[in-house]
Parts: sequence; structure tokens; C-alpha cells
Amino acid sequence: MRKNDYIKTIRAMHMPDDMRARIAQRMAQENEHKEVSISMFKHKKRMAAAVIAATVVVGGSAFAFGGTAISQIIATCSASADYTSLPSAQQCQRDAGFTPALLQSFDNGFAFKDGVIVHNQEQNEDGQTVNKYASLEFDYQKGGETVSLMQDSGAAHEKETGRCAAQKDGVSYYETTKTEKYVSDSYQMTEQDRKEEASGQVEFNVGQSDNGVETVQYHGINWTAGGVHYNLYQMNGSLTTAQMLEMAQQITAAAD
Repeated sequence: MRKNDYIKTIRAMHMPDDMRARIAQRMAQENEHKEVSISMFKHKKRMAAAVIAATVVVGGSAFAFGGTAISQIIATCSASADYTSLPSAQQCQRDAGFTPALLQSFDNGFAFKDGVIVHNQEQNEDGQTVNKYASLEFDYQKGGETVSLMQDSGAAHEKETGRCAAQKDGVSYYETTKTEKYVSDSYQMTEQDRKEEASGQVEFNVGQSDNGVETVQYHGINWTAGGVHYNLYQMNGSLTTAQMLEMAQQITAAAD
């Protein structure tokens, strides 16, 4: 597949950054040269969005950066891998402006597969860019299973989310779990759907789905150490909280 950049626009911040980047890359891979609009919001209320190659819209609230309200992030990533082998610290510094944790493999056997650079722009309500930063996302694979690591140091809004799952050597690790169901715009919610949404168990979003309803289970550990924010996560994966915490602490140790 030819390497192309695709843009996704995200309003508000309730979606984890790593999920944003994963959706952007997936859309790029599956929709080269096509314009696709995917709206992601609570209660299936459609919001207006400009379609620039691939667009994602998320409902929620704005946040502040230097006294300016940030209403959206535009994130651009490549349709193909920027790294097919583990990059050096010097290369990451050139590409993203910071030195990430660099692990070839984890103790549990997950090994580096590939990585992408995600270029982010934080914009205010007038569409003016007030902050730019790059994230690095590395995929690690073991057998047919993948775990992803997102790292960045420049996001104005970045903070830990979820419950505090562990603390070690002055670092707090937070766990986030999320169930998303992607349905067609014409999908009629069932009574069970409404109950799940009302309870906060499931969030329904309008998007492309191969079989009418696609369920994504997000499980991640996020933390900040040494000025770098980390998200280690899986989509529909099998790693336990304890296993992911072990991997997260290996990442922190590698960055020291």
C-alpha cells in the first residue's frame, strides 16, 4: 500500500489518545484515496464534521491550554509503518522531539513489530492551532496477539485517566477499560442497548462495521514518568491487569 497521510478530527477528549491513533491508522489502511466520515458520540446524535480524507467526531467537553479552550485535535498518521525495526533514541528525537522508552521485547515474549509517528495539532474553537506535538506508537506482537504502546511528551491536555491500579517508585499506574459498539447510522437500539448505555457499560458510536455491529473492548494502563506520558493498551486482547502492569513497569525502567 502506498504511504499516505490521513487526518482525523476529534472533538473533545473522552476518547483515549491511543484509540484515536489506532482508528486513524485503520481508516487510512482501509480507505486509501476515499473520503470517509465516522461520527463517534453518545446517544447516537450526529454532529457536523468536515471530511478531510478520514474524519472522526467525538462528543464531549473542551479543555484549556494556556488560557485557551481546546475544542479539537487533528491527528495525522501514515497508512503504513514508519518503523519496521526498533528506532534509535536519536531517530525518535529527530522524528518526535523526545526520547521514548525503547524496548525490543518484554519478559513475557511480546516483541517489537512496527511503529508509526502521529502528528497532532490542538486547535481552539476558531480552528486556530495552539499546540503541536508528535506521538510515537509501537506495536508488540506475540503469536497472533498485539499490544500497543503510545508515548508523547507535548500534549497540553494529557493526564492520567481511570482507576489507580498500582504505585511503584513514585509512579502511579492507572487502568482504563472501555466498551465501544460501532453501528450503522440506521441501527435501531434495543432496550438492552439503552440499558447498557444508561449504565455506562457500553458507548454506542456511528461508524463502519462489517457485520452491522462491531464491539471493541479497550483495556489500557496509562501513566506519566520523566515528563513522558505512556499508554499501553490492547483492543480485544487477553492480557490481564497484572500482566499489563508488569509490562508498564518494564517500560518505566527502560526509560530511566
